[in-house]
Amino acid sequence: MKVLATPLSLFLLLCFAIGSEALPAISARQENDVGITVPQLIVEIGTDTFVDNTVTAELTIQNPSDVEITIDHITASAGLDGVIYASIDQSFSSFVIPAASSASSGAIPNIPLVQGLSASLSIVGLNLDIINANVTLRSGTTSGSGGVADTISNYAQAGVTTEWTFIS
Repeated sequence: MKVLATPLSLFLLLCFAIGSEALPAISARQENDVGITVPQLIVEIGTDTFVDNTVTAELTIQNPSDVEITIDHITASAGLDGVIYASIDQSFSSFVIPAASSASSGAIPNIPLVQGLSASLSIVGLNLDIINANVTLRSGTTSGSGGVADTISNYAQAGVTTEWTFIS
């Protein structure tokens, strides 16, 4: 049997032992105790981007923990050198990340370019930073069901590998 090392893992073990319904949800915190990271962003610039200043993006989230995680909602801003170029506010119906694995969010359309397309062209081809993200998730889910509610607040990550694609 593998020994669970993180406080969250020990908490989840306790939840499974006595039943998660008996325990309150974990309150929001500033640090990322869950350990998730974003190894890749894919940003699609389409012909509509020139009209509506929005892009479509897909993010990959890495889950290093020993339990499945389900992402319910993400509010985030991304940019470069502290300047925000895009922001999202997205709920998910089925964004499940298996234990010790990674998963893609799928396409997230209509992400506004808050600086506009003209100002945003200077960052195309560069890796972006997640300047601030708030994530509502459930740890210890089974195929996306159940789990213990958790919130990660003020998450930031520099230099996320970013793939830029142009869609006609």
